[in-house]
Amino acid sequence: MAPEIQTIAALAVVAVTVALLARSLLKKKSAPGCGGGCGCPSEKMKADLVDKRRAGGMRS
Repeated sequence: MAPEIQTIAALAVVAVTVALLARSLLKKKSAPGCGGGCGCPSEKMKADLVDKRRAGGMRS
């Protein structure tokens, strides 16, 4: 491979890597937890469970 082509290819790889890194750093952070579809109970179900435990309806 000619040195000029190798230099251009290396600079292109570095530029793409920097662009991807910058995009990941600037991307809006999503809220913790899942977005649904994983099978975990909903927030309402979790709240109902906590209410039942506080009322003495369930044992921990």
